[in-house]
Amino acid sequence: MALSCGITPICTPVGGIPDVIKNGENGYLSKGIEIEEYCTAIRNFIEKPIDKNPLIDFYKNNYSMEVCAAKYEQYFKSVTND
Repeated sequence: MALSCGITPICTPVGGIPDVIKNGENGYLSKGIEIEEYCTAIRNFIEKPIDKNPLIDFYKNNYSMEVCAAKYEQYFKSVTND
C-alpha cells in the first residue's frame, strides 16, 4: 500500500512481502520480526533514503489497478481457453 502512495515501505519479511519488496531497492525489509530488526530497517531508511520516482514507476508498472486487472483478465482467459 505504501508503494501506491509513493511512500517507501519499511516491512517485516512475512507472507508475500519479500516477493515484492527488495531491500534497499524498492523499500526496506527487516531481517526478522523482532523490534530491533525492524528498528535497523528504519535506521537504514533514514541513512539511505530511496528516490521516490522509481518507486512510483515500479508500482504503476507492476501493481496498479489497471495492471492487476489486465493480469487477472489474462489469467481467466487462459484457464477458460477463451
